[in-house]
Amino acid sequence: MSETTTFRIITRPEVHVCCLKCEAEGRRHGAWVPIDEVDEVGTDAVHRGRVVTLARDVDLHIDTETAVLESRNLPVDGPLTPAKLEAWQAVYEAVGEADWAAFLAWVDAGAYVEDGDRLPSSVAFQECYAGGWVDFEGYARELADETGLMEDWPEAARSYFDWARWARDARHDYTVADGPHGGIFVFRDL
Repeated sequence: MSETTTFRIITRPEVHVCCLKCEAEGRRHGAWVPIDEVDEVGTDAVHRGRVVTLARDVDLHIDTETAVLESRNLPVDGPLTPAKLEAWQAVYEAVGEADWAAFLAWVDAGAYVEDGDRLPSSVAFQECYAGGWVDFEGYARELADETGLMEDWPEAARSYFDWARWARDARHDYTVADGPHGGIFVFRDL
């Protein structure tokens, strides 16, 4: 029986889209937007994201350029150029919302491989990611079942097997990262 645990934590990446004209004037008007919805945000929406009531003489600078000046739930800080934003959008789309927390843990653990854009590779992540588990011993037991480790062992030998020691030794071939709200993420080392 499998001890797989599914983690559902909201870690959807968001970016702070800001009006560059207001920024140059020393005022920050912006709106936090999910990374996969950035293309739908106009300057007027950026101003409405911060201004609750608009006086009649407020200029929304509808034709002014916007820029991404901050991000959250992305493993980068600071402004994103349009090319970097597009690259991160592609990574998020490839990884998906369900595995994004694991992807962030993989990058934070330093186990990631960079792609041609010098971003963490979504393809390498998918090859490495073994899932979310309560603990590593649970993962090791599932691995033993899948690979038939004890398939031909007599029952007496199985009952004396030291799972904790075997899991501790097997852990050296993996990167294990804590989940944001308990449990662990397991990544195969390439």
